[in-house]
Amino acid sequence: MSALSPNTPAPDAPPPRIPGRRGASRPVRAVPWTIANAVFQLLSKFGVLIVLSRVLSAAEFGLFYIGLAIVVVIGTVAQMGIATNVVFLPEATRRTVASALWLGFGSGLVWAGLTWFGYFHLYGATGGTMDGIMLAVVAYLPFHVIFLVLDAVSRRMFRFRELAVSDLVGTMLGSLLVAYVLALLGWSVWALVAGQAVYGLIRMGFLLWTNRDMLSPRPSLADARRLTRGGLAITVSEVANIASVYGTRPLIGAYLGPAAAGLWARYYQIIVVQLCALVDPIDRLVLPALARREGDGITARVVALIEVISLLTLPAALVTIVISPVAIPLAFGPGWERLIEPMQIGAIALFLRGVDKVLLSATRSTGRMGARAVAQVVQFLLIFGALLIAMPYGLPAVAAGFVATQVVCLGLMIAVWQVSSSISAVLVLRAMGPGAFVGASGALALTPMLFGVDFGPLAQTAAVLIGSATAFLIVLIRRRRMLSTPVNDLIDLLKHALATSLKPRLARTEG
Repeated sequence: MSALSPNTPAPDAPPPRIPGRRGASRPVRAVPWTIANAVFQLLSKFGVLIVLSRVLSAAEFGLFYIGLAIVVVIGTVAQMGIATNVVFLPEATRRTVASALWLGFGSGLVWAGLTWFGYFHLYGATGGTMDGIMLAVVAYLPFHVIFLVLDAVSRRMFRFRELAVSDLVGTMLGSLLVAYVLALLGWSVWALVAGQAVYGLIRMGFLLWTNRDMLSPRPSLADARRLTRGGLAITVSEVANIASVYGTRPLIGAYLGPAAAGLWARYYQIIVVQLCALVDPIDRLVLPALARREGDGITARVVALIEVISLLTLPAALVTIVISPVAIPLAFGPGWERLIEPMQIGAIALFLRGVDKVLLSATRSTGRMGARAVAQVVQFLLIFGALLIAMPYGLPAVAAGFVATQVVCLGLMIAVWQVSSSISAVLVLRAMGPGAFVGASGALALTPMLFGVDFGPLAQTAAVLIGSATAFLIVLIRRRRMLSTPVNDLIDLLKHALATSLKPRLARTEG
């Protein structure tokens, strides 16, 4: 046995960097578990919505969604870009994770106190249900920030199996079982609040346990500085992005009432579930891994990813438009018919938000957050301005205004990407062409309706699916070399992550 070199750790020394010992082989299994998580979310989230919509009204959902929106927006402010930096830092240790958790918990406590003071002392308690919801928000905030950090640590570690299992267990026990039982007992909106609390605490506890090999009681001041570096630009960008979606719920609730807020939140929740199934596997696997890769090929790969996203989301948006008149009353029951028209008008947001999500993650990967932050603030102002103009005309007008601003904002984001990279906006727009072709092919199946021929929603949906699938196969055959780039990149990056994570173990073996 050869002598240990000065750079070789002792046989009994712990691995110096994360990923940890038990997570070393996780990158190889990240792909199937990320896809499984997408399927779990698609089925479980829709299942929860279908079941709970039978026992709770849109107004009750509206009050809950307003409180949840406040948690999400303030939680994004409180995490100060820490979660993003945990994923994208080139190197991290267990003390980095400890620093992130302590910073997040401390910031969550501070912002919980500010929220409590702002609502109950500056705004003034109303004596209604919203007071209790705000107290629940204040109590839940610090734990929500810890969960955001743990989720980021798990993604960095490629522990997507744990993320998938924790989400499924939390959804089934908290969001479904607890919420449904309490709703049957007459808890009204508090059934949803309790279900969300159980969901969040189950996930947080599960991720704490699975990441226990990376936890340390000793934070590091140097790591704390690294974790908050660029935090202002990251926080401004993420808060503006989140507030442009979640911040619309309290605004609509204040102008149009809790029921309208519930319908609007349900519209976007359907979009989010589809994004989780179609876009999140790419966003969670490929783009964070690109941040650890050197070279100038990131922008070209992002263009290829946009092409993939357009191929998936544009046909899905078309199918959503076609089946909404039948699917919404069938799934959610009476009282939700007012959702049909906004859903049909706003379904294209699935494509717009999907491409925007890729550009956001790509901007994080390349560190160009300043320009992105400015663009996100402009997007936030445009969306809120459009909603203020559209709200007097009802939810359909709100959906139209939302889509219009999303188109403008996507153009703005593409311009930002062109300025900060060597890829032209024309090339990015061209990447959306195959998806547009697939979507248009599906839409052609509906041309008999222009002549007064109506085959019914099921036949129309089948025609759209056949037309889109045919066009998709044509694109796949003609563009297979281009579309294989993200897949090959993913395989290479996961192999690299696995080899890197095994170095400490191999060093101990050789020693």
